[in-house]
Amino acid sequence: MRLLACKLKEKGIDVRTTFIKTGHLPAYLLEVVLDRIFVRRSEYASPIRALIEKKPHLFRRLFKLWLALDIIGVSLKFLFNVHVPVKAGFVVLVEEYIPATVVDYVSLSKAIGLPHGASSFASNFMLRLQNLGGPIQVIFLDARADALISRSRLRNQMEERPEYLGMQRTMLRSLLDRSSSGRLLYLDTTDQTIERVHDRIINYVEKS
Repeated sequence: MRLLACKLKEKGIDVRTTFIKTGHLPAYLLEVVLDRIFVRRSEYASPIRALIEKKPHLFRRLFKLWLALDIIGVSLKFLFNVHVPVKAGFVVLVEEYIPATVVDYVSLSKAIGLPHGASSFASNFMLRLQNLGGPIQVIFLDARADALISRSRLRNQMEERPEYLGMQRTMLRSLLDRSSSGRLLYLDTTDQTIERVHDRIINYVEKS
């Protein structure tokens, strides 16, 4: 994303970069407090993962509160980092963005044994919020599960479970196909260098 931003700036385009991910500040603070009180397990890099795996019943009871806090955090982030800059004439590059947030809501509710409809209000609200940002052009960088796990290890990041990655991939592709109105570039980066991926993205953007 940084390489793409630099390329666009070289062409005289006003660019802003940001990210919108599940677990923004209000929800994250709740995760941290619950983790420290009820889990306190140092092997988990993510407090929400610790809660889901060690205290699913507790997180299930507080899921609606967590969702409400996350909606507030995501909405504020979207307003100030996406909506306002777009209205001011900037091109905004966003890591993950709202479709990924919606998929996370569904994934989390499923992980703690709640029905699909448990996150439907939050998901629908997020998709309506996305519409305020105008048309989107999606670049979906994917890779095989083993490659993603290997990259996480190299970066010293938390590894995701293969079944979770598979579910995320399937749901996200389906949602993006509907929300991007055909403006979707899908790239399997498993055996690709960063330079090669960058070149393919630039060629796609220049032709769009």
